[in-house]
Amino acid sequence: SAAYSYSRAEDYVEGGWIPRPHDQRHAAQLHLAFRPARTWTLSTAWQARSGWPASEQTYEIRTLATGDPVVGNFYGDLYGTRLPSYRRLDLRASRRFDLPKGRLFLNLDLFNALGRENPQALDYDLHWFDPYRRTFSYGSQVDDQIPRLITLGLRWEF
Repeated sequence: SAAYSYSRAEDYVEGGWIPRPHDQRHAAQLHLAFRPARTWTLSTAWQARSGWPASEQTYEIRTLATGDPVVGNFYGDLYGTRLPSYRRLDLRASRRFDLPKGRLFLNLDLFNALGRENPQALDYDLHWFDPYRRTFSYGSQVDDQIPRLITLGLRWEF
């Protein structure tokens, strides 16, 4: 099976439309299954989608009423940027066991089989702050979702 969708998920905020946190304009899925024997199933699922919206941050030194400097973080436009696209390939091997009272299914799954780094959010980190010189350094990076993951499942139908 295969599927493609184009969608928009937006909110009207203060006179303008902004994307919702998990807005993904384009999404596609492809599922393939093969049954080499009556009790075995091998399958794969591929999915891809547009990157989710994110809000960028900046840092500035501000002076308190006491005259002491402090670093504050400030946000840019709400969901004003996009994370990179998401792609994942999953694999599954499934074995069915017919029992006198029901069926037992054993599944071995490999999620994100290609080990792709899929974006989840932007992460910001203040590296250092020198209040005497009123200087600081910060950086940002894309936080990734769960990497390659192997699971084993067992289900009994009776």
